[in-house]
This record gives sequence, C-alpha cells and structure tokens, in this order.
Amino acid sequence: MHICFMKDSSLKKLPPPGRKKIIDALRVLLESKDFSSIKIADIAGTAGVTEPLIYKYFKDKRDVLHSLLQEYLEISLKNSTDELNKISGSINKLNHFIKYYVRSCDTDRVLARVVLLEVRNSYDYYESAPYHLFKKYGELILSIIQEGVKEGELREDISPLAMRHLLFGSIDRACLNPVIFNTKFNVNAVIREMTTLIFDACRKR
Repeated sequence: MHICFMKDSSLKKLPPPGRKKIIDALRVLLESKDFSSIKIADIAGTAGVTEPLIYKYFKDKRDVLHSLLQEYLEISLKNSTDELNKISGSINKLNHFIKYYVRSCDTDRVLARVVLLEVRNSYDYYESAPYHLFKKYGELILSIIQEGVKEGELREDISPLAMRHLLFGSIDRACLNPVIFNTKFNVNAVIREMTTLIFDACRKR
C-alpha cells in the first residue's frame, strides 16, 4: 500500500540558517549603531559569515533591513489581528491597538527606530514587502474605524481616513523623541494622553 502524506501549505518554511544569522546580526548592530554607519563587513563579522553569503541572499544592506522589518511585521500583524478579533466594539479595538503600538515602541527600540526613522526616507521602502505589510496594518485600522462609524461609535462628519491619520500620526510623534534619543518615557501617560486626544476628537457625541 502506498501512503501519501500531504504537505500543509499553511506551514511557512524556515529561512536558511545563514540568512537568519545575517538578519539577526543586523539587529544586534542596530542596538548600538545608526544604520548608515553599518557596513556589509560589519554584518558579516557579527553574523560569522562571509560577505559573498550575504549577497547570495540579499541585494544590499537595505535589503537586509527590509527583511528584518518584514519578519517583525509578519508576527506583529498576525498577533494584532488575532487579539483584535477577540474584542468587540471599535473603540475597544482601537484602544487595544493604541496600547499595543505605544508599548511596542518602548519595549523594542531597535524596531521602533527602524520604523520611525530608517526606512521611510528611502524610495526603495515603498516598493518593499514590509511597506505592503504596513499597508495591511493601515487597512486593518481603517476597517475598524469604518465599523465604528457604521455602528454609531465614531463620528460621521470626519472621514475614517482622517481619523486613521490622527491615530498613527499622534502616536508616532509622541514616541519619536524617546526612540531617537533612547530615553525613558511614561508609557501609561502617553497611552492615556493618546486615547484621550483621539477619542475626544473622534467619538460620536
């Protein structure tokens, strides 16, 4: 008897060990250096691989950066979606997301700096996989806001797009200085101020 085992296409293949070591090495270097000052040789030395191996997997060091961000966003987007699906009400969902976003900026300063500073000033980013993942994040939040307008929780006289701009823009600005200068900030106070600002502006009266 011949038994055929079907492969589960939903299981994502693990990346080659060398590729993973290169991405992890860049993350380590970003803890103490600006991206602009990091060279391919630095990544190779930290990863314990040769420079030709880096070019086997990546076009250049910015491609490594995009891959690092992509790994983070894939996990973050899945976790956020799973958690938000358990919550009812658009305001409750947005409140949860604001807390998650601010706390992520505080607990993972390397990725926060990549998101807020390193990638947005490059045209290549806007054609990259992580940018498309960010767009999915934006679409997720926009759909929650649209749900809130439809259900009467959020105002109809402000466009959902403007509300989304307010949410992302205010949080990014509130977290920017602590991320740039790697200083402490009162996470709970920032969350309280952001939720008050956003919901006072957007909640239906």
